[in-house]
Amino acid sequence: MTRTVRRVATRQELWNGNRETLRGALQPDAPVRWFFRTHWQRRRDTPAQAAAHPHLTLIRLRTPAQAAAWLRAQGSPAR
Repeated sequence: MTRTVRRVATRQELWNGNRETLRGALQPDAPVRWFFRTHWQRRRDTPAQAAAHPHLTLIRLRTPAQAAAWLRAQGSPAR
């Protein structure tokens, strides 16, 4: 969502001169509408789905800094 809003606001070029527009961002199949349509339901359902697979380790990384720290701890170079 943040990326789409930033691309619309800054008119960032995506590829071959294409740019996201507000009109495009608000179309029914656009990421912004998808986010608002699905976020809360997915937020409710994800813990139950994870609990159904107790053999898996769930790692929640909420910020880029947390992701970078986790990658460093795994021995992977962070970008």
